[in-house]
Amino acid sequence: MEFALEMEMIPIIKSQYETLLNKEVDSLIAVAEELPVNHRIVDLLFAPIHADTNTLNNNDYKRSLKKLNMSQLDVLAIFMTHQKGISIQRLSKILRMKPERIKDSYLNRFLELELVQRISKYTYSSTGWSTVSPTYVVAIEAKLVKWQEALDQAVYNLNFADYSYVAMDQGMQFKPEIVQKFMDANIGLMSVSANSTVTILFEPKKNKSYKYSDFRLQRLRLCRDLICQNSKWGFIQ
Repeated sequence: MEFALEMEMIPIIKSQYETLLNKEVDSLIAVAEELPVNHRIVDLLFAPIHADTNTLNNNDYKRSLKKLNMSQLDVLAIFMTHQKGISIQRLSKILRMKPERIKDSYLNRFLELELVQRISKYTYSSTGWSTVSPTYVVAIEAKLVKWQEALDQAVYNLNFADYSYVAMDQGMQFKPEIVQKFMDANIGLMSVSANSTVTILFEPKKNKSYKYSDFRLQRLRLCRDLICQNSKWGFIQ
């Protein structure tokens, strides 16, 4: 094996991010390490971002987003996946909550903080903060030899990620039947060498089986972290 610890692979993968994101290297690239997602920690994530610096540096958005609790963030995340607006009736179906309660518990607060705007009698949309949105999200689990454990973790990451990969030590020799398990699960596979080489062994298709609640919340958390300059999500310099 070329590495003693899994964490030794992370800087190499980060330095070779264009290998994974070759279609979006002209974008801002957001990155996070050891990101808590539900009850797990995801080793590494990348996300190409299209956003202007004025929005990223908007102190009003920063102050407003910092005032929300997790329940409010979860509801606000719905607006990120409905950029053209969403009706109060649709919100009621998604949240299984009466319209008046939605207004009292969430919408009035969002309006006060100028995080949403009313665009018709029954329809609301997000304001400019939601333009800080990823084109897609890539999640990576790094493992030395425990490929089955890594595969299970990577499959879990499909709850929110557009692409999910496992990165293994190049010294790990993969039999064709093992690679086939990754292909069947639509999990990408890459090898990492100590001489800073990252080789894609299998490139997955874009995920379409995500869990909607996780998908939207993780994008909202990414947006909030970048605007609020929190410690988890940042930009590759």
